[in-house]
Amino acid sequence: MTTFVNLTPHVVRVANEQDEVIFTSDPSGIRATVKTTPNIVRVVDGAPMSVTEYGPLGDFPEPANNTLYIVSTMVFQHPDVQHRNDLVVPDSGPDAIRKEGQVFAVRRFTVRQ
Repeated sequence: MTTFVNLTPHVVRVANEQDEVIFTSDPSGIRATVKTTPNIVRVVDGAPMSVTEYGPLGDFPEPANNTLYIVSTMVFQHPDVQHRNDLVVPDSGPDAIRKEGQVFAVRRFTVRQ
C-alpha cells in the first residue's frame, strides 16, 4: 500500500466524475517550501520580464519506500528535485471542483514519468 504525505498547508481531496470525494489527505505538519527570487531580465513596453531563481528547499524529506509526497507546483518545479518520481501535485486545472472560488477537490495528481 502507498502512503501519501501531504507537504502542503491545505487539505487535498480527489473527486471522481460524479463529484464524490474518493481520496483525502490532511496536511502532515511538514511544509515543503522554496524561496524564489525574480530576476528581471528585460523590460518590454514598460512591463518587467523576469526569470525565477530558486533558493534551497526547506523541510524536504528524503525518499521513502512506498511513499508519495504531495507538494506544490513551485516545489515540484525546483531544479533539485527534478530527478524524484515520488512527488505529486494536485492538478488544479479547469475541471477541479471549486467552492467560493477556491479549489475544493481535484480530479487527479500531476506526476513525472
